[in-house]
Amino acid sequence: MTFYIDPGNVGDLSSDGTIEHPFSSWNNVIWNDGASYFQKRSTVSHESKINILASNVFIGAYGEGEQPVIQSSATDYAFRSFENNKLSFKELHIIDAGAISCIYILGSTGDCKIEQCTLENAENGARIVDSKSVTICYNSFINCSEAIYSIADSNKIYYNILRNNQTALNIASSLSIAEIYNNVFYDNSVGLSSTYADLTLYNNIFYLENA
Repeated sequence: MTFYIDPGNVGDLSSDGTIEHPFSSWNNVIWNDGASYFQKRSTVSHESKINILASNVFIGAYGEGEQPVIQSSATDYAFRSFENNKLSFKELHIIDAGAISCIYILGSTGDCKIEQCTLENAENGARIVDSKSVTICYNSFINCSEAIYSIADSNKIYYNILRNNQTALNIASSLSIAEIYNNVFYDNSVGLSSTYADLTLYNNIFYLENA
């Protein structure tokens, strides 16, 4: 099952989430386990906050052009998931100035993948709390207080660009395991922070880091 979001499709009385009649806002989305949700490329959706209410969900982009932008006005999070399993985010540009998180994953049972996204201007670009596993790859994290904050059990973090953040990466649990490789850390105040986590680092570039 696939649902489509096109912020330009305003006033469509037949709007039902199909590609012919897409929803005009994420607030109109119907969450179903196993479904995919795509926002049209080269569009900007102005949203408050989006609660993901299903598992095995894929959230991404359709059509041609630039990454679709989700411009959130929320002060807590743009996307939030609680106790959902198997979530994937791909090719989204999420901006949430002044919020806690662009993507906030909460709960002890799930796993999550964030891929080819741009996350910027929040307290945390991605905040992962208590998850079983997370994969964060091929993303850009820009101008966050902590670009990635995670206490997930297992973390795979690779081929990301983390720039102009206060702290680029914080693995904050001593019980966490993290593989961190082929990332570029550029002009962050702190590149990597950890509390006795089991870290494996290789082939990362740290440039203009203060610590």
